[in-house]
Amino acid sequence: MKNIRALIVLLAAGVVAAPALADEPCPCAEKKGPPPAFTGNAGFGLGITSGNTDSTNLNFTLGLKYDPKTQNVVTLDGYYLYGRTDGATNTQKANFALRDEYSFTERFFAYGSVGYLYDRFKGITYLITPTVGAGYKVVKTKAVTLDVFGGVGVAFEKDAGRDATTSGSFSAGESLEWQISSFAKLTQHALGLWKMDDTSDYFFHFDAGIVSPLSGVFDLKLAYVLDYKNEPYPPTLDKTDTSFLVAIAAKF
Repeated sequence: MKNIRALIVLLAAGVVAAPALADEPCPCAEKKGPPPAFTGNAGFGLGITSGNTDSTNLNFTLGLKYDPKTQNVVTLDGYYLYGRTDGATNTQKANFALRDEYSFTERFFAYGSVGYLYDRFKGITYLITPTVGAGYKVVKTKAVTLDVFGGVGVAFEKDAGRDATTSGSFSAGESLEWQISSFAKLTQHALGLWKMDDTSDYFFHFDAGIVSPLSGVFDLKLAYVLDYKNEPYPPTLDKTDTSFLVAIAAKF
Protein backbone atom coordinates (compact mmCIF):
# COMPACT_ATOMS: atom_id res chain seq x y z
CA MET A 1 0.00 0.00 0.00
CA LYS A 2 2.90 2.37 0.70
CA ASN A 3 4.11 1.93 -2.88
CA ILE A 4 0.65 2.60 -4.26
CA ARG A 5 0.23 5.74 -2.14
CA ALA A 6 3.66 6.95 -3.18
CA LEU A 7 2.78 6.41 -6.85
CA ILE A 8 -0.45 8.38 -6.49
CA VAL A 9 1.42 11.26 -4.82
CA LEU A 10 4.07 11.17 -7.55
CA LEU A 11 1.60 11.35 -10.40
CA ALA A 12 -0.55 13.98 -8.70
CA ALA A 13 2.50 16.16 -8.07
CA GLY A 14 3.47 15.97 -11.72
CA VAL A 15 0.02 16.97 -12.91
CA VAL A 16 -0.27 19.85 -10.45
CA ALA A 17 3.24 21.16 -11.07
CA ALA A 18 3.09 20.98 -14.84
CA PRO A 19 0.98 24.13 -15.43
CA ALA A 20 3.60 26.16 -13.56
CA LEU A 21 5.89 25.59 -16.50
CA ALA A 22 3.48 27.40 -18.79
CA ASP A 23 4.82 30.90 -18.06
CA GLU A 24 6.47 30.91 -21.46
CA PRO A 25 5.15 29.21 -24.57
CA CYS A 26 6.93 26.03 -25.59
CA PRO A 27 9.24 26.74 -28.56
CA CYS A 28 8.09 23.48 -30.13
CA ALA A 29 4.70 25.09 -30.81
CA GLU A 30 6.37 27.33 -33.38
CA LYS A 31 7.60 24.45 -35.54
CA LYS A 32 5.90 23.98 -38.88
CA GLY A 33 5.65 21.14 -41.34
CA PRO A 34 5.15 17.41 -40.79
CA PRO A 35 6.72 15.80 -37.73
CA PRO A 36 10.01 13.95 -38.30
CA ALA A 37 9.89 10.18 -38.84
CA PHE A 38 12.58 9.58 -36.21
CA THR A 39 12.18 10.98 -32.69
CA GLY A 40 13.60 10.12 -29.32
CA ASN A 41 14.80 11.16 -25.90
CA ALA A 42 17.68 10.27 -23.60
CA GLY A 43 17.46 11.03 -19.88
CA PHE A 44 19.87 11.08 -16.97
CA GLY A 45 19.22 11.30 -13.25
CA LEU A 46 21.70 11.48 -10.36
CA GLY A 47 21.32 11.42 -6.58
CA ILE A 48 24.21 11.81 -4.07
CA THR A 49 24.04 11.82 -0.27
CA SER A 50 26.85 12.07 2.29
CA GLY A 51 27.18 12.10 6.05
CA ASN A 52 26.16 9.11 8.12
CA THR A 53 25.60 7.26 4.84
CA ASP A 54 27.39 7.92 1.57
CA SER A 55 25.31 6.90 -1.44
CA THR A 56 25.23 7.50 -5.17
CA ASN A 57 22.32 6.58 -7.41
CA LEU A 58 22.05 7.18 -11.11
CA ASN A 59 19.60 6.24 -13.85
CA PHE A 60 19.67 6.41 -17.61
CA THR A 61 16.50 6.25 -19.71
CA LEU A 62 16.14 5.89 -23.46
CA GLY A 63 13.18 6.17 -25.80
CA LEU A 64 13.49 5.97 -29.60
CA LYS A 65 10.68 5.89 -32.17
CA TYR A 66 10.67 5.54 -35.94
CA ASP A 67 7.28 6.37 -37.44
CA PRO A 68 7.28 7.25 -41.16
CA LYS A 69 3.47 7.71 -40.98
CA THR A 70 2.78 4.55 -42.94
CA GLN A 71 1.59 1.44 -41.10
CA ASN A 72 4.83 0.47 -39.41
CA VAL A 73 6.29 1.84 -36.14
CA VAL A 74 9.56 0.76 -34.55
CA THR A 75 10.38 1.64 -30.93
CA LEU A 76 13.24 1.07 -28.51
CA ASP A 77 12.64 1.82 -24.83
CA GLY A 78 14.50 1.02 -21.65
CA TYR A 79 16.45 2.13 -18.60
CA TYR A 80 19.62 1.40 -16.63
CA LEU A 81 19.91 1.78 -12.84
CA TYR A 82 23.05 1.86 -10.71
CA GLY A 83 23.51 2.56 -7.02
CA ARG A 84 26.27 2.46 -4.37
CA THR A 85 26.03 2.87 -0.61
CA ASP A 86 29.11 3.25 1.61
CA GLY A 87 31.36 2.09 -1.22
CA ALA A 88 29.41 -1.08 -2.04
CA THR A 89 27.26 -1.53 -5.16
CA ASN A 90 23.66 -2.33 -4.18
CA THR A 91 21.76 -1.71 -7.43
CA GLN A 92 22.63 -2.68 -10.99
CA LYS A 93 19.85 -3.32 -13.44
CA ALA A 94 19.05 -2.90 -17.16
CA ASN A 95 15.75 -3.42 -18.96
CA PHE A 96 15.29 -2.72 -22.70
CA ALA A 97 12.72 -3.68 -25.33
CA LEU A 98 12.84 -3.37 -29.14
CA ARG A 99 9.44 -3.56 -30.87
CA ASP A 100 8.23 -3.46 -34.48
CA GLU A 101 4.48 -2.86 -34.82
CA TYR A 102 2.42 -3.09 -38.02
CA SER A 103 -1.16 -1.77 -38.14
CA PHE A 104 -3.64 -3.60 -40.35
CA THR A 105 -6.44 -1.18 -39.43
CA GLU A 106 -6.70 1.87 -37.18
CA ARG A 107 -7.13 -0.44 -34.17
CA PHE A 108 -5.82 -3.92 -34.97
CA PHE A 109 -2.06 -4.52 -35.15
CA ALA A 110 0.60 -7.25 -35.12
CA TYR A 111 4.04 -6.94 -33.58
CA GLY A 112 7.41 -8.54 -33.08
CA SER A 113 9.57 -7.66 -30.09
CA VAL A 114 12.74 -8.60 -28.23
CA GLY A 115 13.09 -7.89 -24.52
CA TYR A 116 16.32 -7.88 -22.50
CA LEU A 117 16.58 -7.87 -18.70
CA TYR A 118 19.68 -7.89 -16.49
CA ASP A 119 19.40 -7.61 -12.71
CA ARG A 120 22.54 -8.34 -10.73
CA PHE A 121 20.88 -8.38 -7.32
CA LYS A 122 17.94 -10.44 -8.54
CA GLY A 123 20.41 -13.04 -9.78
CA ILE A 124 19.36 -12.56 -13.43
CA THR A 125 22.41 -12.64 -15.69
CA TYR A 126 20.10 -12.27 -18.67
CA LEU A 127 16.49 -12.85 -19.69
CA ILE A 128 16.02 -12.47 -23.45
CA THR A 129 12.48 -12.81 -24.80
CA PRO A 130 11.79 -12.65 -28.58
CA THR A 131 8.00 -12.54 -29.07
CA VAL A 132 5.44 -12.22 -31.87
CA GLY A 133 1.81 -11.35 -31.27
CA ALA A 134 -1.18 -9.14 -31.97
CA GLY A 135 -3.08 -6.41 -30.22
CA TYR A 136 -6.06 -4.08 -30.31
CA LYS A 137 -6.36 -0.35 -29.58
CA VAL A 138 -9.29 -0.24 -27.17
CA VAL A 139 -9.14 3.56 -27.04
CA LYS A 140 -7.63 5.72 -29.77
CA THR A 141 -8.15 9.48 -29.60
CA LYS A 142 -5.85 12.49 -29.90
CA ALA A 143 -5.48 12.61 -26.11
CA VAL A 144 -5.69 8.96 -25.05
CA THR A 145 -4.52 5.64 -26.46
CA LEU A 146 -5.01 2.29 -24.71
CA ASP A 147 -3.61 -0.91 -26.24
CA VAL A 148 -4.02 -4.51 -25.13
CA PHE A 149 -1.86 -7.25 -26.64
CA GLY A 150 -0.66 -10.82 -26.31
CA GLY A 151 1.96 -13.02 -27.92
CA VAL A 152 4.04 -16.18 -27.90
CA GLY A 153 7.79 -16.61 -28.12
CA VAL A 154 10.88 -18.00 -26.45
CA ALA A 155 12.52 -17.18 -23.10
CA PHE A 156 16.31 -17.53 -22.84
CA GLU A 157 17.33 -17.16 -19.20
CA LYS A 158 20.55 -17.43 -17.23
CA ASP A 159 20.49 -16.99 -13.46
CA ALA A 160 23.62 -16.66 -11.37
CA GLY A 161 24.67 -20.08 -10.09
CA ARG A 162 22.42 -22.00 -12.50
CA ASP A 163 22.68 -23.33 -16.03
CA ALA A 164 21.06 -21.37 -18.85
CA THR A 165 17.53 -22.46 -19.80
CA THR A 166 15.37 -22.15 -22.90
CA SER A 167 11.58 -22.39 -22.86
CA GLY A 168 8.57 -21.43 -24.93
CA SER A 169 6.73 -18.48 -23.46
CA PHE A 170 3.51 -16.51 -23.72
CA SER A 171 2.82 -12.96 -22.65
CA ALA A 172 0.04 -10.42 -22.25
CA GLY A 173 0.04 -6.73 -21.49
CA GLU A 174 -1.40 -3.28 -21.93
CA SER A 175 -0.11 0.21 -22.65
CA LEU A 176 -1.68 3.60 -21.89
CA GLU A 177 -0.72 7.12 -22.95
CA TRP A 178 -2.79 10.12 -21.84
CA GLN A 179 -1.91 13.65 -22.96
CA ILE A 180 -3.45 15.38 -19.96
CA SER A 181 -2.47 18.82 -21.23
CA SER A 182 0.24 20.41 -23.35
CA PHE A 183 2.42 20.34 -20.23
CA ALA A 184 1.78 16.87 -18.82
CA LYS A 185 1.60 13.37 -20.29
CA LEU A 186 0.83 10.22 -18.32
CA THR A 187 2.34 6.93 -19.47
CA GLN A 188 1.67 3.46 -18.06
CA HIS A 189 2.66 -0.06 -19.16
CA ALA A 190 2.18 -3.57 -17.79
CA LEU A 191 3.50 -6.90 -19.07
CA GLY A 192 3.30 -10.47 -17.80
CA LEU A 193 5.51 -13.29 -19.14
CA TRP A 194 4.98 -16.99 -18.40
CA LYS A 195 7.18 -19.97 -19.33
CA MET A 196 5.32 -22.76 -21.13
CA ASP A 197 7.17 -25.60 -19.42
CA ASP A 198 6.45 -24.17 -15.96
CA THR A 199 3.74 -21.51 -15.72
CA SER A 200 4.60 -20.89 -12.06
CA ASP A 201 7.87 -19.39 -13.31
CA TYR A 202 6.64 -16.00 -14.45
CA PHE A 203 7.74 -12.38 -14.55
CA PHE A 204 5.60 -9.24 -14.22
CA HIS A 205 6.57 -5.65 -15.03
CA PHE A 206 4.66 -2.44 -14.32
CA ASP A 207 5.64 1.19 -14.79
CA ALA A 208 3.84 4.52 -14.65
CA GLY A 209 5.08 8.05 -14.96
CA ILE A 210 4.59 11.69 -15.82
CA VAL A 211 6.47 13.56 -18.55
CA SER A 212 6.44 17.35 -18.56
CA PRO A 213 8.35 19.72 -20.90
CA LEU A 214 10.88 22.06 -19.34
CA SER A 215 11.73 23.69 -22.68
CA GLY A 216 11.69 22.88 -26.35
CA VAL A 217 14.67 20.57 -25.79
CA PHE A 218 14.32 19.10 -22.29
CA ASP A 219 11.64 17.11 -20.46
CA LEU A 220 11.23 16.26 -16.79
CA LYS A 221 10.43 12.57 -16.30
CA LEU A 222 9.06 11.05 -13.08
CA ALA A 223 8.41 7.32 -13.00
CA TYR A 224 7.60 4.39 -10.73
CA VAL A 225 8.78 0.91 -11.76
CA LEU A 226 7.80 -2.46 -10.26
CA ASP A 227 9.23 -5.85 -11.25
CA TYR A 228 8.03 -9.16 -9.80
CA LYS A 229 9.69 -12.54 -10.40
CA ASN A 230 7.74 -15.41 -8.89
CA GLU A 231 10.65 -17.86 -8.71
CA PRO A 232 13.90 -15.99 -8.04
CA TYR A 233 17.11 -17.92 -7.49
CA PRO A 234 18.05 -18.46 -4.75
CA PRO A 235 14.50 -18.52 -3.30
CA THR A 236 15.62 -16.32 -0.38
CA LEU A 237 15.70 -13.28 -2.71
CA ASP A 238 12.79 -10.86 -2.58
CA LYS A 239 10.30 -11.41 -5.38
CA THR A 240 9.41 -7.72 -5.76
CA ASP A 241 11.65 -4.78 -6.68
CA THR A 242 10.47 -1.17 -6.95
CA SER A 243 12.20 1.99 -8.13
CA PHE A 244 11.41 5.70 -8.37
CA LEU A 245 13.11 7.51 -11.25
CA VAL A 246 13.59 11.24 -11.71
CA ALA A 247 15.43 12.29 -14.86
CA ILE A 248 16.02 15.23 -17.16
CA ALA A 249 15.64 14.00 -20.75
CA ALA A 250 16.91 15.66 -23.92
CA LYS A 251 14.60 15.36 -26.93
CA PHE A 252 15.82 14.86 -30.49
